[in-house]
This record gives sequence, structure tokens and C-alpha cells, in this order.
Amino acid sequence: MRARIVCLAAITTLAMSLAAAAQEPPPDIRVVNGLSVDLAPLNKWLVDRQGDRPLKHWMQIQVGEIKEPVATWQRCVVKGEIGELTILLDNLPQSVIDFLQHSGELHAEIRNLTAEIESKQSALNRAGAKAADANNATGAPTFAPNYYVIGGETAKAQLEDMRTKLEHLQARYSALMGQAVESTTVLAMNTGRTYSNLPIWDCGAKK
Repeated sequence: MRARIVCLAAITTLAMSLAAAAQEPPPDIRVVNGLSVDLAPLNKWLVDRQGDRPLKHWMQIQVGEIKEPVATWQRCVVKGEIGELTILLDNLPQSVIDFLQHSGELHAEIRNLTAEIESKQSALNRAGAKAADANNATGAPTFAPNYYVIGGETAKAQLEDMRTKLEHLQARYSALMGQAVESTTVLAMNTGRTYSNLPIWDCGAKK
């Protein structure tokens, strides 16, 4: 009986140990100035906010814009625990750069297509008004066509296709922006150095 109790206690302890280990975040080793640091404790604290904040010199920041690089650093507009400011950032993950580039290109495509739709709609309206004026001048019954032909396709059909495409682009952009915070938030530390009057921060090289 005693052996069974001991066995059950050992199994329970092992199960609890495995569960605790499963909850622990994986190592997140960063190298800054040749020194390695594991950010796993900070990653855990950012999730549960239990106890004192570890690694207080490492800050969580969101990169909102990447401007022209300065020397070897990315010049970024960031916000977060440090407020909103422009910094030089070293070792910025490529995934952040790719996300911002993709979202910027998609936003530009939406902006350009919107302008093109507005331009074509204005041209369509002018063509209809011009046709109506011509009919009135001849004394014929007023006639204002809903479309005019360009390159074998009606402007109305073109506009419908463009608006459908715009809706799809806007849906993609909205879904992408839903991932923005997670995709552009990083941990970085202030190195205490400056260049061109801008503070230099470092995300650390991942090992």
C-alpha cells in the first residue's frame, strides 16, 4: 500500500514538473556587444505580469515606420514603453522589415487604385453630360448614356472590375493590419550611444 502511495506521489510530482516545464517559454538568446542574454524571463513576464519585471533595460517597442538607413542602422519611428520617437535600431528582425514593406506596398496600391477609380468616374460623368448637351442642342430627346467605350470595353464595366479589385485589396489590408502589433513589436535595449543626435537601440543578434 505504501509503495503504491509513493508511486502515485512520484507520478504526480513528475506530471507537475512536466506541466511547469511546458509553461516555461523557450530560450530567447540575444547577443549585444559580444555578450549573450536570455530574454525568456522577460517574455514570460510580458505574458503573465507576475512579480517584478526582469531585464528592465530591455523595452518592448513597436516599429511604425522604417525611414532611410543611417550608416549600419535602421532609422525607425517607434512607440511603446519609451513613448514615440525616432531611433537608430540595430539587428531589426527581417520579418518586421518585410511586414512593413508589404503593408506599405498594399496601402499604396489601394491609394492609387482609389484615385484611378475617381478619375474614371469623373470622366464617365463628363462624357454623359456632354452627350446630353449634344442631344439637347439638336432638339432630340434628352439622352445621357451610362457608359462610353474605351479600347473595346465599356468604362462602366471597367469601373465595376476596379471596384471589385479595390474591395479585395481593402479586405487583405484590413486582415494584415490585424496582425500589425504582433508582427512589428520587438524587444530592444538602449545602448547608451548616439549617432547623428539619434539614440542607438539594439534588438540583439539572435542565436
